[in-house]
Amino acid sequence: MHAGMLATDDRRADGMLRQAYFRFLPKRLDALRRRVAQIGRAWDVNLLALTVEDAADAARLARRFGIEGLAAQIDAVVAILAPLLESLAAPSPDESAALREAVAAVVTPRTPAAAPPREIVAG
Repeated sequence: MHAGMLATDDRRADGMLRQAYFRFLPKRLDALRRRVAQIGRAWDVNLLALTVEDAADAARLARRFGIEGLAAQIDAVVAILAPLLESLAAPSPDESAALREAVAAVVTPRTPAAAPPREIVAG
């Protein structure tokens, strides 16, 4: 297969993944908000582990698709949740307040146009 064809196929696949990411992003962020609210109401280490993993993955994908602002917002949530998971401790009132603020700051991008696709370099 020609290197140019591989790069074209990679761009097409990346574009399809990007479209899917944006299609499901609002639901994914709503789920993050619900989980964080539930963690604040009732301590559940399993829910916390799932939330940390899912949020870190969402931030990684946001970076992949060039949405650095969203990635930073989600990273702020992970930065509060991850130490709780490591210590297996319920959030303190201050941590709960910081977590609510961090989650409230997570804003769903309006359109995919806000994040142009990144050029893939075949190598």
